[in-house]
Amino acid sequence: MDRQLEPPLLIRTVGHAHRISTLDTYNHLSSFIMHLPPSTSRTQIERVTDALGVECGVVDVTEEERREKERARRREEKRKLKRLQREAEAAEAEAAEASEKEGAQVEEEEERKDVLDEEDEMEGGVGDGDVTMDDRGDVEYGDVVDEDEDEPDNDDQGLGQDDSDE
Repeated sequence: MDRQLEPPLLIRTVGHAHRISTLDTYNHLSSFIMHLPPSTSRTQIERVTDALGVECGVVDVTEEERREKERARRREEKRKLKRLQREAEAAEAEAAEASEKEGAQVEEEEERKDVLDEEDEMEGGVGDGDVTMDDRGDVEYGDVVDEDEDEPDNDDQGLGQDDSDE
């Protein structure tokens, strides 16, 4: 170590400890509450301060009850405001979802119209009743085309049954 550490702080009492009165405690807490932001802690300190004020006679019992009712009213207003905000957010989400579905339906309708327009153009260029591969459209997985008459059906696989009418 290059330098010497400072000695620890030595705390000495300046005067004798004395007990603080209820009125002094009420006064200190009343002035302290003014600097606190609205929170649960502030509400609890307000309640303690009101109880001390009633005990020392500075605050009337009816005033304490009125303050408690005011706190309950503010708390209920906050709950109501939060509930209204949640409902508004839910309504906005529903509106966005509905407009998204409507947009998807419009796109599907436009695609169908485009496909129909292309088919109409194709029919105009092809002769009477001539079908080309382009006219059949897209074949998707699972689509079954039963145009092949020369292949045997799966139902008649030599089970010994006779198809003749008796």
